[in-house]
Amino acid sequence: MEISKNNLVRIPNNISAEDYSRLLYGLTKTSKFEDGLWKVNNFHKLLLYCADFNLEGIGKCKYGLYNYQKTAVKELLDIDNGSLIVASCGAGKTLIAIDLYLELLSRNKIKGPGLIVVKSSLKVQWFHEVKKFSDLVPSILETSAKAKKKFNEQFNGDLLICNYETLNDEKVRDRLLTMKIEYIFADEVQYVKNYQAKRSKSLYKFNNVKYTFGATATPIQKNPRDIFGIFRFIKKDLFTNINKFDKRYVKKNSLGFIIGSRNEKELTDLISPNLIVRTKEEVSSHLPELIVSQKYCNLGPKTQKASDQLLEEIADLKAQQEAMMDRFKNIDEARKNEDFNKIDNLILMKQTFAQELAITDELLRFGDSNAGKEYVTNEKSQKIELFLDLVESILSEGEKVVVFSKYRSLQNILDMHLENRFKGIKICHINGMMDSEKRFEQVRLFNETNDYNIIIASNAGSEGINMHSAKYLIEMDIADSYLIQTQRHGRIERASSKHDSVFVYQLVAIGSYDEIALKVVDKKEKYHTNIIRKELT
Repeated sequence: MEISKNNLVRIPNNISAEDYSRLLYGLTKTSKFEDGLWKVNNFHKLLLYCADFNLEGIGKCKYGLYNYQKTAVKELLDIDNGSLIVASCGAGKTLIAIDLYLELLSRNKIKGPGLIVVKSSLKVQWFHEVKKFSDLVPSILETSAKAKKKFNEQFNGDLLICNYETLNDEKVRDRLLTMKIEYIFADEVQYVKNYQAKRSKSLYKFNNVKYTFGATATPIQKNPRDIFGIFRFIKKDLFTNINKFDKRYVKKNSLGFIIGSRNEKELTDLISPNLIVRTKEEVSSHLPELIVSQKYCNLGPKTQKASDQLLEEIADLKAQQEAMMDRFKNIDEARKNEDFNKIDNLILMKQTFAQELAITDELLRFGDSNAGKEYVTNEKSQKIELFLDLVESILSEGEKVVVFSKYRSLQNILDMHLENRFKGIKICHINGMMDSEKRFEQVRLFNETNDYNIIIASNAGSEGINMHSAKYLIEMDIADSYLIQTQRHGRIERASSKHDSVFVYQLVAIGSYDEIALKVVDKKEKYHTNIIRKELT
């Protein structure tokens, strides 16, 4: 059964009573009956009821798209304007981007090459996926200093791929503007949430392009103001003034810090015409079930004492900072004060020490900060012991495991403990010091060989990397935001996974900074739910 290009459906005669009942139920929920035909108003929702429908004329890639991907492409074509795509990790945003470009070309909506903007670590992966999923010619753009004599040559291709920082290069930017690009797809578009950042301003130079698309799993990483930064690229005239945006949609405390959002429905209504959402629930039939649980451990007595001391010191510093606010009109004035900023820096430093101590004091012992060594206890880490026991259980099942920590220095520490427990173990790594080619090779070894069953990643590995072979993921520390947590989990929650269920273990030290971090993530999840997903309720 097919939905025509005009969104019309006729119920066929040769279907079973069960199929007829299911189809009729879906059509009554999503369509209007006129002149013997059903006019579909919400074809995406219809396909949730009737998965065997096919969208006529959608799907130009070499590989077939899932229906939720086809409906995403069709919705974007119908919007016919810049749009934000919010789709769960593993939903295949790459395929949507490639097929959308091909559909626009075939409809003569655009001409010439398109531009894909990604994080630096994902350029090589996008290059390979464009070749895999289409007959398009991809080309990676480098800065003028790096490209040198090949500068002009690199602009020959169907889909040009560059990282956000490459657009800071004036020669690259001017060349692209001269080419009059008509299609830009910004992957992980939350990367331009800070409207004042240099990379954001460089991307905004292209917000007059005919079709500007951005994709992310979680657009709000920090607070509602992130929406302002993203839509400066997606639809530049929607929000023109940050002060007006803050006054209308952002809630601040007495210190001037952002603590929440206001007028959420109004904000949702404003962005919804240029927003499509594919929730995890909607694509769940193509994803493994994600089961997240916390694994708790105690701190050793010495470590607990050091952790308590740090948390008390942080609370005292915050109290000092709040008392200082009486001297200032607002937070912006306070941040110009040297003493206020010194306290701010001390708070951040001690929070880092507290987070590191919740994992192992080896991070402080081997770290560069002399101030951190005050809290070294030389006590065995209970969290490391829990981690090793979990890895032993996972490997004994013959399964693979992904390990995440934001601390790159923890990779060497974990390597040492793993090699002591499991002689001859081979370990893959992902971190920000690796170039794209090295990361691509590490992921290939992990996914495609039986020799490498563990990969340790910093947050540099939390975006755009497919670790579909893993059944388990361990978080050594709680993510700094709901976005990062979602991105981490999305590495194993993939449509290409061979597993029916995948498992995430969040390691939490009782009575440590971990418990504070969990509350922070929960708060930031509510921003996403209340603003982005409200339109679905």
